[in-house]
Amino acid sequence: MFAANIGIADLFELVKDYKQALFYFSRALQAGEKTATPTHIAKARFALGRVYWKLNDSALAIQNYEHFIKLAQMADDVASTSEAAQHLLQALETAVLAENWEMAGEMRYQLGLLYIDARDTDTALGYLTEFHQYCVATNNKLAAALCHRLAKAKPTKPCPRSSRCLTGLPMRWLTWRSTWRLLVAWVC
Repeated sequence: MFAANIGIADLFELVKDYKQALFYFSRALQAGEKTATPTHIAKARFALGRVYWKLNDSALAIQNYEHFIKLAQMADDVASTSEAAQHLLQALETAVLAENWEMAGEMRYQLGLLYIDARDTDTALGYLTEFHQYCVATNNKLAAALCHRLAKAKPTKPCPRSSRCLTGLPMRWLTWRSTWRLLVAWVC
């Protein structure tokens, strides 16, 4: 059932009939969930994210990519995680070209989380720094909310890198010091 739905959905995606592709990818997801096959669920989630992105529904695309990334990480599927990173990078590039700064900030945040889970803390810190710069530049409280969520999700301990990271930041970032410290401590 899964393979048939994925095959049909792929054909509809190929001819750019995204509504029909969503229908069949959703059926493939249901089949994967019914049989509790993680690889089928992951493939369906990834495909749904890809189609939602093509339909310019970035919120649902991100939601499906997040589910996919969690499944890929649980399976330690490095190739799938790498593919997810490539799609997020493409989404980031598209958001920047379209001057959709809110989406570009969200993509940087998602890439940061992906690299945290891949244990590439330097790259993760780079993307989270860019995300933080976006939040500061737009006077957006999103960073505080996300940091609060991160702090609750994973216990933090003081990190020697957090002080070094903060000392190189511009003076206007000092008001964000407590929020940023949570992010840096969590990344390290």
